[in-house]
Formats: sequence, structure tokens, C-alpha cells
Amino acid sequence: MKVSVYRQRYIDAMKMPERKKIAELYSLADELEAIEKTEEEYRILSDVFIHLEYYSKAYNYFSMVAKSDDVKDAKKKYYIKDHLEMYADRNASRRPRKVKACVVEMPDFKYCSKPLEAGLFEKTEIPERCDCCGKGTNLIYSGPFYSEEDVDVLCPKCIASGKAAKKFDGKFVDDTVLSSAIPQEYKKELCCRTPSYSGWQQELWPDHCGDFCEFVAYVGWKEIKEMGLEDSISFAPESEGYSEHKEDIVREGSCQGYLFRCLNCKKYILHVDCD
Repeated sequence: MKVSVYRQRYIDAMKMPERKKIAELYSLADELEAIEKTEEEYRILSDVFIHLEYYSKAYNYFSMVAKSDDVKDAKKKYYIKDHLEMYADRNASRRPRKVKACVVEMPDFKYCSKPLEAGLFEKTEIPERCDCCGKGTNLIYSGPFYSEEDVDVLCPKCIASGKAAKKFDGKFVDDTVLSSAIPQEYKKELCCRTPSYSGWQQELWPDHCGDFCEFVAYVGWKEIKEMGLEDSISFAPESEGYSEHKEDIVREGSCQGYLFRCLNCKKYILHVDCD
């Protein structure tokens, strides 16, 4: 069966990085909502809005074409209705806000020298407006930020300067899980001016030689061996149990490794957690 142009666009969008995916799905929805639709196009619209967690629209569009005697349709309609009743549209993905073309330079971060390569930022083709400074940025932070405010887009400059943490009274790293032996000035640098990795569980930040380590990359044991570190790397104290199950550590897997390096002695340290 030949796939329609709109269905192929949906399939291609689902393979894109998250922020680019959301922008493409909204663009696809805008086009479909503006035309006279076939049954297939109503179904595509429903799929688009399910992924965007915009359940009210997903339910409305799917209800127009769902067949009452089709078991798959009945299950899908129940799924959408159930999520609509539980969550409404509270968790719907924001539509990207258009801003002028721009290029943002990456500032220096003490505890992550290559944050883009490390996967802490996403580089986008379409710039978005930073929630902190209001300026456009094509480098968008993708890690955790602990704040009561609803913050979606942060540029690297607002993180490095501490403006984001101050404006939203937030932190990028939870200081309650950090070593009490490390000076407060280092903790402030890490928690308020450093982009953090995203962990399956609580994001822990190892320290060594009297300071916090630098985050290097998300890794599996395969990447550790490729770097030639399998005989020299140390496991963080909280991750010692995983040293007996090294081959289970897979990058982007359910057992994920996080590679750090001491700023002073340059020793590599591995933290691991599971979903």
C-alpha cells in the first residue's frame, strides 16, 4: 500500500530530534487543518496531536473517522479519551515561537568543556526564543532544571551567566545530593551556572581531588572500550554494583553510563543508573 505524502511527512518527523520533531508536527498539523480532509488525513492529524499530547484535538479528529465495529479503532479511541480525562491538554508540547535567524556562541563551562558534543544542548535549524533573555537561540538546553516556573527554552549564555537560575529561582543540579566536603563556591558554579546531563534517576555529580568532575559524555561499556579506558576507569561510589555487569551498560539503553573526568588528575569516573 502506497504511503501518502502527509503520512510520510509524519513518519519522517518522528525520526527527528525532539525539538525539530515538534516544530515539524505543528507545521504538518497547520497544513492538514487548512485543507479539505480525507479519512487518512484525519487519522494523521489524530496521530500528530497524540504525540504532542494535545488530546482534545486528537480525540475530536479521531472521533470523526473511527469505526465503531473496528477493534483497533475502539482501543485507540479509548486510549485517547482516557488520556484526555486524566491529563486534558496540560502537558501538550509548546508550539515553537518563531524569532529572527541567529547564531549563538557556546560559552565556557567549568564542569563541561564540550556541552554540545556531550549532548547537553540541541542545535536547531529554527531558532527559538529563550525564556530568560527573550532573544533567539539556535542552541537550546536539553537537560534538567529544577524550578517552580514552567521553563521550556534556555540559551547557553543565560545558563553560564547565572541569569536563568536567578530569574526563575532554579538549579540545574540538586545540591542536596552533592558532597558536603566541596566548597560552596564550587557548588554554586555547578548548580547555578552549569548545564546538567539527564539521568534515568537522580542526576549525581561525582567529585575528585577536592572539586567536581567535568561531564564528558553519555556512554555505554562499548564506548568505554573504544576509548581505551576499560582498565583505568573508576566507578563512582554509587555505581560500584554495576562494575560486575559492565556489558549491560549501553548508551541510550535502560542501563545508562555517564562519563566524568577529574579536572585536576584527569582520572575518568563512570556513574551508572537504570530506568
